[in-house]
Amino acid sequence: PFFLEAYVMTHWLTAFAGTCLALLLAHQCFGAVELRCEYQTNPSGIDVVQPRLGWKLENGAERGVRQTAYQVLVASSQENLRHNRGDLWDSGKVDSDQQLFIRYAGSPLQSGQVCWWKVRTWNNIDVGPSDWSEQASWGMGQLSPDDWQGRWITASHWYTKPEHRGSGFKTHPMPDPESPAWAQV
Repeated sequence: PFFLEAYVMTHWLTAFAGTCLALLLAHQCFGAVELRCEYQTNPSGIDVVQPRLGWKLENGAERGVRQTAYQVLVASSQENLRHNRGDLWDSGKVDSDQQLFIRYAGSPLQSGQVCWWKVRTWNNIDVGPSDWSEQASWGMGQLSPDDWQGRWITASHWYTKPEHRGSGFKTHPMPDPESPAWAQV
């Protein structure tokens, strides 16, 4: 009887440990990777006020595991994001299997602003959230015509001198679109 109890207990503990290990691996291996903003990795010059975010899922543990929810954090600095402070946007837990076309829905973004973000997911095994993904970023471009500031790169007084008239960029129309063309600067 003692040996039978020990045998049953050993097999029960082995099965229990295996189940715990599988759940732990599912938790550790199931997460967001390859974060993208507007289909690009860490882009700069994004010119839409509500960029679309997306990610792929890494699932190295078990077949049939799928995303059931996600949470996106977007911060104005790497430091804020490192401390899990989504000062621009914290989506909270969103019950959805969606991984693409997640519209940014946080504070209004400004031209030239850099946004840092990460995501974590939940899965159908119900073991809690995955670890946070690696940090990613995107940079905003110029969002308004008023943001564009500049001036022509030229010495305007140089062209006003009589001895310099006729200098500068010149083109000549070509009779045939396929013929060689030239430009003089």
